[in-house]
Amino acid sequence: MRAHFVLLGAAILCSSLSASPPAPAEEPWGLSLLDDNSFVGWDYGDEVVGWTIKNGVLRGNADASTMQSGWSLGDFELQIQWTAEEGAAITFTLPLTASGTSNAKSDRPPLQVSLREGDRCGEIVDEDVVLAGGTKLPKSNGTIHTAVVKRENASLSVTVDKLPPQEASLNPRARFGLSIASNGGVIELRSLRLLEPVGTPLLQNGNLDGWWTLGNLDSWSAEGDTLTCLNRDGNYLRTEKEYGDFTLSLEYKLAAGGNSGIGIRTPREGWPSGDGMELQLLDEPPDAPLSRHSTMALYGNVEPFARADSPEEWNRAVIRAEHGIITAWINGVLVQHIHTGYLSELRHRHPRGWIGFQDHGASISFRRMHLLESPVSHVVVYGSFEEYPRESGSEQVLDGLMNPIRLTVAELGFNAGCPDDLCSKAVSVLVHETGESVLAEQQGPGALVRLSRTGDSGRLAFYFDNESTPRIECAASEVGSRLPRVCESSSPLLTCLPFKAALRITIRDADSVAYRLDFVNFPPDVQAIASRANDELLPRGLLPAVTYRQEQFGWGTHREHDPYVRKSSERLRVLPGESAPLLSVDGHGVVIWHKLHANETLLHDDALWIEVFVDGESEPAVSAPARFLFPGLDNAENYPNFVNVLRDGFTSFLPLPFAAGIEFRVANRGNKLIEDVGLTISVIDFRNRVNAVDTFREMIPYRLRAIFQPADEAGDGVLVEAAGRGRLIGFIHEPAGDTAIESLMVDGVEQPGWAAENTDLLLGMAPGETEARRALSGRYGGLEWVYLLLTPVDFQESLVLKAPPGTKAGGRLALLYME
Repeated sequence: MRAHFVLLGAAILCSSLSASPPAPAEEPWGLSLLDDNSFVGWDYGDEVVGWTIKNGVLRGNADASTMQSGWSLGDFELQIQWTAEEGAAITFTLPLTASGTSNAKSDRPPLQVSLREGDRCGEIVDEDVVLAGGTKLPKSNGTIHTAVVKRENASLSVTVDKLPPQEASLNPRARFGLSIASNGGVIELRSLRLLEPVGTPLLQNGNLDGWWTLGNLDSWSAEGDTLTCLNRDGNYLRTEKEYGDFTLSLEYKLAAGGNSGIGIRTPREGWPSGDGMELQLLDEPPDAPLSRHSTMALYGNVEPFARADSPEEWNRAVIRAEHGIITAWINGVLVQHIHTGYLSELRHRHPRGWIGFQDHGASISFRRMHLLESPVSHVVVYGSFEEYPRESGSEQVLDGLMNPIRLTVAELGFNAGCPDDLCSKAVSVLVHETGESVLAEQQGPGALVRLSRTGDSGRLAFYFDNESTPRIECAASEVGSRLPRVCESSSPLLTCLPFKAALRITIRDADSVAYRLDFVNFPPDVQAIASRANDELLPRGLLPAVTYRQEQFGWGTHREHDPYVRKSSERLRVLPGESAPLLSVDGHGVVIWHKLHANETLLHDDALWIEVFVDGESEPAVSAPARFLFPGLDNAENYPNFVNVLRDGFTSFLPLPFAAGIEFRVANRGNKLIEDVGLTISVIDFRNRVNAVDTFREMIPYRLRAIFQPADEAGDGVLVEAAGRGRLIGFIHEPAGDTAIESLMVDGVEQPGWAAENTDLLLGMAPGETEARRALSGRYGGLEWVYLLLTPVDFQESLVLKAPPGTKAGGRLALLYME
């Protein structure tokens, strides 16, 4: 069962499109609540059992579970085509939502409507009170019946076939959820369609009053109820008013090959695909694979699961934004439904914002635009851990990559409860034989998350769960296209390949090639894969969001307009040998990113230092030269990665939790004046979510520790050393030549797979490659680094990473989360 943490709560077209006729009188549009072949939209309760769906026909047996939908309803009409065998009934449950704003059930038992042959068909029951006793429906030997369940203001009615309607009175302010149960036998729903009031026109008086844009307003023309894009650098045309929960209905007509989008819940200066959400509009061939760019994709993040648009025709689109749930229909067909609370990226988006239409250089018109607002919603954004969703292991792994805040929370990380408290495991193998060799054999549940190799020779085979036949078999050079791919680079290949019981990887016909493979184990009670029903490895929308994040960082873009508290310091001048406070925050919370405003040349040496003090400690938790905290950015250019980005400053996404305040300071350890240095931070303030600081400390026990060690001329070989309880999540080093790794000791026990003659495989560098910047590692600008966000190393008492004795280590910075 997944727990909810978000309550459910144009005229003339650039010569290619003709003028639209006058709009007819507005009537509700019928929307299918069933996908053709999946339970999407109906998996918000217990695990779906006893149900099948094929070609849009939903079938349940006598032992079927209750299927809870993700929608809530005000005034509505459900149009139903159904059958039920003798003695069976279809029960529609309408739970009263809390305060009329969510799908959380109140203490009051729900209304129930039953459809069956024989007596009591259309019965309406409130708790134990029968509000309408139903009527008698003659047995029909499998005939398809129709039913209409309609709620209008204070009235609920049920009409079956042509029988007299059953009616009951309701609280006119009540809002309901919706679930379905099969009782006493086999039932079928052949059609389930929703109609709602269309709301009010979004375009008033045939003009653009109430609209604005950061671009050219003259790119948009309003005539009657039709809005036309004239392609004059119109950016997004945006509503002045902001909206939270709503149903937006409209028709659009897009020219051949056109590209546009509908932005929702976007902050005033933000961009939908990064700060709000964009529902994509794209004219593409009907046989093109559905992607994160297809029509009604949440652009960049979640692909639709169906296509129903007609090219160069007027298409009806309906978008429903309801708390964390976004649903979309094209021409009445359900094509998108996603709970953003389950997605690592979209759970950070705003609960309210403008609605807008994109000028992307395409000829497009919109008409019949109406908006039906729902009651004011309260969206629980990321940070309320008590309501964190139950996830598969693969979701947990990739969420640690997208939201490293997870790595500060031992109870919620994928490390919790693992054997020997060590979840990440490395396997290093040098293959000489030309026959078949075993690269790795791991017991599950777990996942392969990283694969690094020195060459492409040979052929790989992946055997899952003790099966005798490989599910995946390919040339080593093709592994990046056959495994789930987290980033662009194939060396190292970052992936998430989950397995339930075991994974055995073999290679044959390889010519002297070395491999390093990194795995994570899951606790026994964590489901390895996304879906037990169909062995789906990763949930829809997870990989697209991860790869899109990496692309965005490569462009220099990040969540500048996230919904959290923003604080900025003044710009300072710091004399040589002096330090100065930048900013501080009281209370308890998490700094989810911090941005250093400084000249790029200050990352060329070790003069500028950053210090961070947490929880009133006298010694800094972070104390390091700035260039070690932002490796790879010293040339003032971005690169695709998951940790650092350059945009109006150097930004790090390693979270900094604090329970009793946090202070940032800057120090000048050089011999020249440092000028114009400042800081901006984004903070999740937990004081309104966690009543007691002790509760916060228990929830988030770890603090980031990043203490710089200067070059070691003694050559004792110690690269990283830590005592206590924590996890290693990164290492930045200024090597003095090739650095070999002798061992990684965790709690006094040597860990396999870490010994290496150099750091090439750890960094994912090809033999002889001197400089490269990867998604989580690199060697550039005199530094080499690796972030272990996919494979953090837990320790209970101690951790020591050593080079061979006599190795002279350069300056180095270990990144750890520790109690």
